[in-house]
Amino acid sequence: MHSHQSVHWIPILAYHRVVPAISEPDPFGNCVSLPMFKSHLRWLKRLGYASVSLDAIAALAADPECQLALPRRSVAITFDDGYQDNHDYALPALVEYGFSATVFLVSGAIGGDNQFDRANTSERVPMLTVGQIQKMHRVGFIFGSHTRSHPSNLMDLPGESAALEIRLSREEIEAIVQDPVHHFSYPYTRVNSRLENQVREAGYRSACAGVGTAFTQFRLSRVWAPERRGPGLIIQMGMRRAKHMARQILPLADERLADRRFSAQ
Repeated sequence: MHSHQSVHWIPILAYHRVVPAISEPDPFGNCVSLPMFKSHLRWLKRLGYASVSLDAIAALAADPECQLALPRRSVAITFDDGYQDNHDYALPALVEYGFSATVFLVSGAIGGDNQFDRANTSERVPMLTVGQIQKMHRVGFIFGSHTRSHPSNLMDLPGESAALEIRLSREEIEAIVQDPVHHFSYPYTRVNSRLENQVREAGYRSACAGVGTAFTQFRLSRVWAPERRGPGLIIQMGMRRAKHMARQILPLADERLADRRFSAQ
């Protein structure tokens, strides 16, 4: 598949934390308040969006010609890191509005706190426990890997060290949920082709990245969910869709121009 081959774009929303209210500075924009999160879900439901799994998106990205019966308006909801507030606040809201989600876990932090993020914040935030993960899994949540220790730059690690982060996290999460783990998310959204290949070789079906226009199987760009009400999220989704469509059209136009030049020789 050519890197620019058109792939059916589906919005993948990226969240980290859902909290009752944002009372302190949040320089990295990791928190969305519960009222805003519910506004997002309410607007998605009002506009006819339905949850789809990353399995379905991975299948489309691997083969754009595959035939899947997806909702006309599909959305995937993801959370990075695996904070305990995903269970306490996000879970009830998602169930209330009929949506599901994928949570990418830092497997070495399960049952602990955000030690991996100590360089960026002094706040000690509890992470999901084994029991909470199993409860969420029973009601339909999917769990993916976000590495074992959340290194600051997975790209800088030696090849074998990065491979262990990718593989061991998967094994540890599978032992908890007693199901295969098919999906990966790059820490701090830092990714290169070597990491894509390592994730593929580890047996994952897809990998999520950060905001961008790439929408390939192991670099699925996402829509960063804003701390704004539902209409703000919908506008952001529309902008990402437009940028993705432009990315598909421009390379194809370049290719057609090259073909005309070649045929004229």
